[in-house]
Amino acid sequence: MSNFTRHPAPTTFKKCPFCGKSPTTDTHIFPKWLNKILEVGTKHTEDAYHPQVDPAMLYNSNARTVTRQTDKKDFFSRQPHIACQQCNGGWMAAFEEQMVEFAKPIILGTFVGNLTANQQITLASWLGLITILNELHSYSQKTIPAVDSQRLMNTGRLPDDWSIFITNLNGKRWRKRKGYHNFLFTPGTVARSHPILADGLPKYNTQITTLGIESLLAQIFVCPNSQIVDKYRTHHILQGYKLLWPPMGKISF
Repeated sequence: MSNFTRHPAPTTFKKCPFCGKSPTTDTHIFPKWLNKILEVGTKHTEDAYHPQVDPAMLYNSNARTVTRQTDKKDFFSRQPHIACQQCNGGWMAAFEEQMVEFAKPIILGTFVGNLTANQQITLASWLGLITILNELHSYSQKTIPAVDSQRLMNTGRLPDDWSIFITNLNGKRWRKRKGYHNFLFTPGTVARSHPILADGLPKYNTQITTLGIESLLAQIFVCPNSQIVDKYRTHHILQGYKLLWPPMGKISF
């Protein structure tokens, strides 16, 4: 039997989690130009956190309590204190400037043709940054390794073991919605260096973020287990999703 509870307040930072500098400033998880395209504030948006099991209960075979929170506030316009001004106005702003050049037709579903190699990298990096910022701001355990965030900051690219799939969105339910779900794989399944224990308890190490942005649906999967990653990618390709990251070829709309 599920027990639905209100979670603690989301995380804010005194030092930038990317470069370590302070103070931190208002950080748009979703950029202002996207809010203008989506007319945020005039349409319903939903922020859904999927069921999660408290790691302290993993040792209790009789535990059945899970938690779920649905927040119908406008998450597209949130500006939590996460990054410093240098990161905000530097490499993060660069992603947004590159995205705005070609993003509107993709988001509105009017883009026709193939994404260039650079556009694929930019779109994947932008979606990855949103995923990282969302998790940093969430109340949940942090599953994305800091080294992944630093790689994005320093190289403009995500690690190759990240998986990002996109597709056209025709329905209405996910046009302005975000889903987030994280969970645990046991140490025996870990294929790369990844933190597992926190204060003596198992630490979540895998996350799925799903973003509905008007006519674009994206799912971002981060997991340290290479076999699970391969199965995930194979399944989504068979279902007709487009593999945006790692880049494997042309993506057509």
